[in-house]
Amino acid sequence: MSESTYMLPALSQRGPAQRLIAVRAMLGSIFLLLTGCAEFQPMPTTKIAPPCEPQYVHSHDIGTGWRFRTDPEDIGLSEGWHLSQVGATKWIDLAPGSPWEESGLEYDGPAWYRTHITVPEWPAVFLGFGGIDDSATLWINGKDAGSWEHIGPQAALVDILQYGTAGDVLQLVVRVLD
Repeated sequence: MSESTYMLPALSQRGPAQRLIAVRAMLGSIFLLLTGCAEFQPMPTTKIAPPCEPQYVHSHDIGTGWRFRTDPEDIGLSEGWHLSQVGATKWIDLAPGSPWEESGLEYDGPAWYRTHITVPEWPAVFLGFGGIDDSATLWINGKDAGSWEHIGPQAALVDILQYGTAGDVLQLVVRVLD
């Protein structure tokens, strides 16, 4: 995990059936989050961040505008699908937030999600997602921003301002292994 990622405790515990659904809906809780704390300090991933008093809180759901592609031959990495628009012609529109099986797709294996965001003009901007049962890797503008395995009911946060400033358009690509 990169230095710009943090782990937060889950708000509730999930049962086995809910965890199975959560792995396929890994991006279901993806959002941009701003939490302005007077003395917020990044904590190592094995520790829980101390409570803080938010001064400013904004959030923006980025659950629309995503493109999706399965990778049954596991060639996405070698073909550079995490790079700008490589292989973009075979992607379909598929919103995260529910298992892809609910869209009629019966598939287990590697799959990819891709979208673009514009960095908001906030003092702190984090990309957050959770429900990773197997594994996921995130690239921002082609740069590896972190990998997570079996974090279950916790959330992963990535400091977006490590990759751009207000007004920049960033490409987010996530490879999920289910």
